[in-house]
Amino acid sequence: MKSFLIIIAYFVLIFPVFSQCTIPNGSFDNWEVGGNSAAGQPYDMPVDWSESLFINLISRFTSANGFFYKYEEPDANGNALELRRNSIALNQGFIRFECNSIPDKLTGRYKYSGASDIDETGDLLFVVYFVSEEDMVVLSDLHSGNDPSNSIHFSITAPENNFTNFEIDLSSFVDSGEDYDYAVIQMALRGEYTESVSSSTAVIDDLEFVNEPLSVNDNFLEEALIYPNPTTDWVTIKLKKTEPEVDINIVNSLGQVIFNKNYSNIESSLLDFNNYPNGIYFINIVAGKTSKTVKIIKQ
Repeated sequence: MKSFLIIIAYFVLIFPVFSQCTIPNGSFDNWEVGGNSAAGQPYDMPVDWSESLFINLISRFTSANGFFYKYEEPDANGNALELRRNSIALNQGFIRFECNSIPDKLTGRYKYSGASDIDETGDLLFVVYFVSEEDMVVLSDLHSGNDPSNSIHFSITAPENNFTNFEIDLSSFVDSGEDYDYAVIQMALRGEYTESVSSSTAVIDDLEFVNEPLSVNDNFLEEALIYPNPTTDWVTIKLKKTEPEVDINIVNSLGQVIFNKNYSNIESSLLDFNNYPNGIYFINIVAGKTSKTVKIIKQ
């Protein structure tokens, strides 16, 4: 029984296939004092989020204008985040945080005033991207609003007086096959023209990364065949379809990995058990977001 519990703990800790990536303070319920405004009054900032210093550092101290404000009206779920663009062409802010499990989409709620000048369109812009440790975007780029070429841009132009749900498809990162370490979410209010002096506001609430539940077709490993069991020499793994990348691990009853191999474009594989002593083993197969573990008896 003890050995079995060790094995279960091993697969939970070592193979976290369905790990989640959570946006810090995505509900905007946590706030802290960000500094003092021009009149010497303190202003609040959402914990973990940053205004663009290039745009807001001076304006906070000269005109008391910034980008982030606490929204406390009854239609918010607790607090929400209000964004303001005051007589400038662009204002923006961002969050960067650790995230090594790419979600399927970003969801949330918004309200948007539209540009104050009726002859100007303007927009509320979300920019989402993921980067590795090696490709980390420098802080100056985050404050200036620069983003990689593979970023996802989601623009809202139509005014909306009531909270409206939105979702941003992140499948291009999910399907890329790349490994990422950090997520970045940028939000901006833009005028239509670079010389725009109009204003606009928006309110954002309940930002969340969402992973779609696996369908029957997605969870194809459930139909993978692993035989014979018990075995005396070889074990065959036969998948339902050819998979571009598969990890296969064999773990003994002590929780030790005794075999690990990454396969490309395989539909079946033979595992050699000839040199393993008789006993209980576990074969773990990982492909994309799916995983399957089977107990094998060697006789």
